[in-house]
Amino acid sequence: MKRFTFRLQTKLDITVKQEKLARQELADRQREYQRQVARLQELQQKLEALFAKVRGKNLQVITIDEVLLVNQYVPVMKDRISCQTERVARAETEMGQAREHLHQLMKERKALEKLRVKAWEKYRLEFLQQEQAGLDEVAMTRYWKRSHQ
Repeated sequence: MKRFTFRLQTKLDITVKQEKLARQELADRQREYQRQVARLQELQQKLEALFAKVRGKNLQVITIDEVLLVNQYVPVMKDRISCQTERVARAETEMGQAREHLHQLMKERKALEKLRVKAWEKYRLEFLQQEQAGLDEVAMTRYWKRSHQ
């Protein structure tokens, strides 16, 4: 009997490689997401520090220049925070897409592996049946030779 070959082995190999790449892609997306979140938190802390500084100055005299500077800087910081929030949302979406892609590849790989196991079991059963048929034939031949001598 010929060797066992799984006809979808090439597809399984490709899927395993794609899954490995998808895992790396997901890890990259997760790192990017964490980087964007850290940047957003940094901007929010800067704005909060600015407000805390202004509140701390309530006991002291605040100059007009400082008030104008804060009034001009706060909208800029809020705009930066808004843009960074969009970047975080985009990074989160990309991370979700990468996770979903990996999930699909994992499902495909598992299905192919199940098919491979079934094909192996079928091959093994056929091999055992052929082996048994060969043994039966040998036994019948011996029996026939003994009975006709």
